[in-house]
Formats: sequence, C-alpha cells, structure tokens
Amino acid sequence: MPLLFRDYTFQQYVVGPGNSYAFEAAKLTSTRHGTSGLSIFPNCLFLHGKPGLGKTHLMVAAARAIELEHPECLIRYRSAGDFQRELFASMLRKDAAYLRKAYRYVDVLLLDDMELLGPSGGHAGQQFHAFLNSLLHDGKTVLLSSASPLHQRTGLQDGPASWFGWGLVAEILPLDRDGRVHLIRNKLAEMEGRNLPSISEGGIQFLAEQDICDMRELKGLLNRILFQSERTMGLLSFEEVHALIATSLSS
Repeated sequence: MPLLFRDYTFQQYVVGPGNSYAFEAAKLTSTRHGTSGLSIFPNCLFLHGKPGLGKTHLMVAAARAIELEHPECLIRYRSAGDFQRELFASMLRKDAAYLRKAYRYVDVLLLDDMELLGPSGGHAGQQFHAFLNSLLHDGKTVLLSSASPLHQRTGLQDGPASWFGWGLVAEILPLDRDGRVHLIRNKLAEMEGRNLPSISEGGIQFLAEQDICDMRELKGLLNRILFQSERTMGLLSFEEVHALIATSLSS
C-alpha cells in the first residue's frame, strides 16, 4: 500500500456518532478474512460518504488488521482509475478470466473512489461482477469506497440486485465538534518534538468550531496555523489562533 497510508490504523481513527457504525463494520470485516462463500457476515465492505471523512483510512485499517493476523496475506490497493485501466485491458484481450488471473495471488483487495467508474452495465459490468464474486467465494476480502451511495454512480448499481446485499454497507458522516477536537489533539500529539508551537485549549476549541467537514482540510488548516506562526516554540493563544485562521482562510 502507498506509504501515505502508513498511519491509517484503527487506533488512529477518530470515532464519533457519524462514523461509529462504519468503524465497527470495518473491524468486523477484518475478522472475516478467509471465510469462503457468501454468508450473513461476509468478508466484504462498501463504505460511502463525502470526500475527506476517512473512508480510505478505514479500508486501510481493516487491511492492516488482517495483515497482523495473517502476515502471509498479499494486499493490493487500487484507485478507480488504476482498476478501470485493468478492466479495459481485460476487455481488449477478450479474456473473461484476465482479471481473476491477474489477481489470483491477492488476498485483500482495496478499491477506492468507486464512483469514478460510473455505471458498469454491459460486458464490462459482467466481468466486473464476476471478478468480485469470484474473490468473495474464494475467501478473499474486498473493501470498497465511494463518494456516492451504492444505488448511485458507483460502478456497482447495474449488477445483480443482491450482489452487495451480502456485504456490509456503511455511510460515513462528518465528525461532530467533539470529534474534531479529538482529531486536532491527535494531530498536535503527532507533531510534538518538531520545534513547532502548540495550541492552547481555547485555540483548539475555536479551531474545532470552524465549519469544516473535510478532515483533510481541517488538518491542512492546522498545519498552516502552525507553520505560519513566527514563533518556533510556545503556546498559541485563542487570539493568535483566531488571527492565524483569518489570515489562512483569506489567503
């Protein structure tokens, strides 16, 4: 998996009312690896929600949990663009089993940003669904994410109506204010020892009150506040954080 995801674990994921079901679903799916056939608790998970809410984080966390229990597992991460190119290659080769052969040694497959695949009808859709079904029947684990719900443009809606009825489907909603406070504190803890200022409790609370749903955007704003400060050490007060946020958002 990309090095960018090295900190994506269950322990690092901030759980709140809007994502607790998705969190538990990801943990449950991570315990199902190796179970062949489709069952009431299958080894597949579909996460959906707006960008920046932690879908990729949860998929990777589940994959890492599987890796801890099954060190021999081969894990493969694919963006929708990467996978679509492989799907087109399968069609050009006129080989219905091409994808299955290409992924025959993969134990855990992560497919990200599935909404970019668009509708999957016709021959491509048939190959796609046959490929995913074959993985599940072989006891492999499939983790998918999309900005759109399953019934919208996810690349899955044109398959058999029951295909993902076997799997877990979970929506991720934005963190509430308490969740944002937790996220900010975690990020500040990660930055300790980097010769950067810290932020007072008042500053943390004010930052958490900003109307920002995208957690990547919130982390980016926190980074800009810290690096824009001319101080190299010390504690940023509420007033200083307020001024730095105003400067950052206006730039």
